[in-house]
Amino acid sequence: MPETARDATPLRAAIAVAERFGVRTTDPAVLSDGANLVVHLAPAPIVARVATLTAAVRPRIWQSFAREIALTSYLRDAYGTPVPTEWSTPESAPGDAAIRIRRVCVTGADLDADGLLTMTTPIEVRTEFWVLDPSRRVHLTYHLVNQDGIVVLTSGGASAARPAGLHAVSFTIPGALLNSGAYSLNLLLVHEENRLTCKRDSIASFTVADTVERRQAWVGREPGVVQPPLAWHEAAVSP
Repeated sequence: MPETARDATPLRAAIAVAERFGVRTTDPAVLSDGANLVVHLAPAPIVARVATLTAAVRPRIWQSFAREIALTSYLRDAYGTPVPTEWSTPESAPGDAAIRIRRVCVTGADLDADGLLTMTTPIEVRTEFWVLDPSRRVHLTYHLVNQDGIVVLTSGGASAARPAGLHAVSFTIPGALLNSGAYSLNLLLVHEENRLTCKRDSIASFTVADTVERRQAWVGREPGVVQPPLAWHEAAVSP
């Protein structure tokens, strides 16, 4: 097989998989091409690896992949920071005839010393968008979905007709509310307060780490959609 053909197939595969997860690349750059093809999916801050000749040098390839997936999943959940989702032009961005989304960013108001989003961290969700039609009354709504596919909460902004140009809205999820685990945000654009015109699932995602000190022997993840600390009171009762 010609060298160019071998290179092109895994590169197209990396781009196709990235697009399935909402990552658009317009200028992919190959960083390495050996047993694996390593490519920067520019302009996204993501590097992908595609196994090309790995099986030839690692006979038990699935065991190696299983170890790598377990390790990277742990590091992602423990130390991963949310990457802003963004589009460079209105034409490439999700939205409708009135609004196009430029950027969605999830940040912690008071980050842990390790830079983690923890169960006590207030989490800000900021959305930048282009207004293309100033005559339309539109509002943004978010559904917060946990790793089990359960909608934890919803939040919507004000419905308004806005001047053409770039705008930003934000809201904050209070600390000491969410349980630990992985979360995603579904974005909805609503016209005139009751007409859904656009829905984008998993437009942003983040992980909440459990770093709370435990007073009991149990140190695993507690069940529950939310995990706010509740005050308990105890007193002796006279018979």
